Amino acid sequence: MFYPSHMPSELRRAKKGRALLTIFGVGLVVTVTALSTGLARAQAKVVKAPTGVGIAMSVTRTTSISSAKSQSCGPGPRLSPSGYSARFAAIAQQKRDAEKKLGLDSTPAAKTATALSSQLKGFSASLTRIGNEFAALRAPCDAEAANRAVAQAQRDQATAIRAMLPRISKAKTVKAAITVFATDKAYVKGERKQDAALKQLRKLGYLKMGR
Repeated sequence: MFYPSHMPSELRRAKKGRALLTIFGVGLVVTVTALSTGLARAQAKVVKAPTGVGIAMSVTRTTSISSAKSQSCGPGPRLSPSGYSARFAAIAQQKRDAEKKLGLDSTPAAKTATALSSQLKGFSASLTRIGNEFAALRAPCDAEAANRAVAQAQRDQATAIRAMLPRISKAKTVKAAITVFATDKAYVKGERKQDAALKQLRKLGYLKMGR
């Protein structure tokens, strides 16, 4: 049963309840807000850390790959220094043997300019083959450029000889034909290219002095 006299006490009780509810509600909001802020910060830290690690790893790997490329000079296995020196010397000996057969440094084997022209034609073919053999060598990385230059020098000289053959054939004497051969600009240029490459290979320790 409701009595009017009870109204003031009921109102006082209701006000206390609403105050407690209000305090509880504010506290709940503050708590949730704090949790949300903490969670956001934690997530930011978690997300940031792997990103930093990923960047560091990618930079390290890129540097490593770049370094590997700078030390590499092509695919496939390479000859060892001693193996390359031995193979190079064997091919170089073939050229010395071919030059000796011509006899241009002493008494020419050919007795006529026409005969010399024929011999030089064969010598040109030998130079082309020798150049190809040099080019096929899997030289160590630091010797690759010089080896390639030696190979190209043989081919250049072979081309020069083929171009001078008509002039040699028309020479009146063997001595005149040899002069044409020895002073040909293209042939001499190939000789100089070869000498420069051989000097570099000696400097690197792949050839002995005199080769």
